[in-house]
Amino acid sequence: MLFQFNGVPCESFSCTGHTNKGRPHGLHGSNYRKADPERSPCCEDPRCKYGPIARAHDKLVQKVKRSIEFDTKRGLQVQFGIENPWGDLKRRPYMQPSAWKIPMKHVRSDCCAFEYELQCQKPMSLFTGMMDFQFKGTTGNGLCNNGQCGMMAKDGHIGKLGRDPKRGPRGPGATRLKNSLPSTWLAEILKHAVSLHPEKDIVIDVCAGWQCLRPVCQELGLTYIAIDWLGNIETKLLRGGMSMVHLRN
Repeated sequence: MLFQFNGVPCESFSCTGHTNKGRPHGLHGSNYRKADPERSPCCEDPRCKYGPIARAHDKLVQKVKRSIEFDTKRGLQVQFGIENPWGDLKRRPYMQPSAWKIPMKHVRSDCCAFEYELQCQKPMSLFTGMMDFQFKGTTGNGLCNNGQCGMMAKDGHIGKLGRDPKRGPRGPGATRLKNSLPSTWLAEILKHAVSLHPEKDIVIDVCAGWQCLRPVCQELGLTYIAIDWLGNIETKLLRGGMSMVHLRN
């Protein structure tokens, strides 16, 4: 296995949840997490439906983390990446480098620096074991750099996500677009992994609901395996057969 890509759920980690604090939700529902330094789950109150979601997402990410640590400790030398929008995941105690049993670094990037089709900034977090990895994109460091990306208008980025619905994706396929990732962003990650282990070619996509990696793997000649536990998605293994694996509780 060359690389394990983990697109863990972003709903309870996204920084957009904090924009709801001024809305009249009463005691609960303004956000999935508290505004404390560690972004703890909302609450234990049975009336709150947001706290359980945040705790479930925390458990899932920690399971992914432990599986990566286990594989590395037993000598598999698998490169990995945990992807999430720039938000609360980077603040959680279990995602701090000191809490990992193996080397891990946090790399920030902006999708607009990778010719993102939605033409919005969409800041991203990547947690990876490739300690020498750094994004480049069209700006040299993978960041917007105050409009150096070329996708800025007078009032900000041309596209918007969660801020101006009229300038974001709407209608059929909108959810897929909102969760999409630039192919050049993904390609930089995989190409760096290949440079470290050119003899390997299998990429495993965990939480692969949208399968943004599939066409990138096809272009790079890599074997793509998608793993998801809810969706009923059919996809062809790039070298024949079926690649979707369903994990059901």
